[in-house]
Amino acid sequence: MEFKLTIENLGNIEHAELAVKPFTIIAGENSSGKTFATKSLYCVLDAIHRDHVSHRLVLIGLRFERALSMFSTELKDPSQSDIQFMEYVESRFIEWLNALISHSHESVLFKSEAQLLQVEAILKENNILARRYFYPSLDTLDYLKPN
Repeated sequence: MEFKLTIENLGNIEHAELAVKPFTIIAGENSSGKTFATKSLYCVLDAIHRDHVSHRLVLIGLRFERALSMFSTELKDPSQSDIQFMEYVESRFIEWLNALISHSHESVLFKSEAQLLQVEAILKENNILARRYFYPSLDTLDYLKPN
């Protein structure tokens, strides 16, 4: 895999072309723009990778969950129908939020296959679909091992 990024007029960088491969080193003199280049690359890769819609919906869902919890505790002397309604809303909301979290994704790099399988089993027990994961870890790849 090779990914090319061109940066122009950013910080101290007038023009730079980065060829990003599985292992890339960005080196240069002090104040030459290494940090700007690295942060730019991170932003681009994060924007490409992230499931923005699911991520935003999860944040909104978590806010709604807090508001629902506050509303439940502030309800003075609720009737039985109020209690049933709140329980129904909470159960449906939790189902929706769990489904959303289960289908959103963040990449994870595990240190071992055993660790990956352990986490995958825990997620499966909780009905969470593990869609993306990375094994082997970077330090086990032959081309990244020190000579």
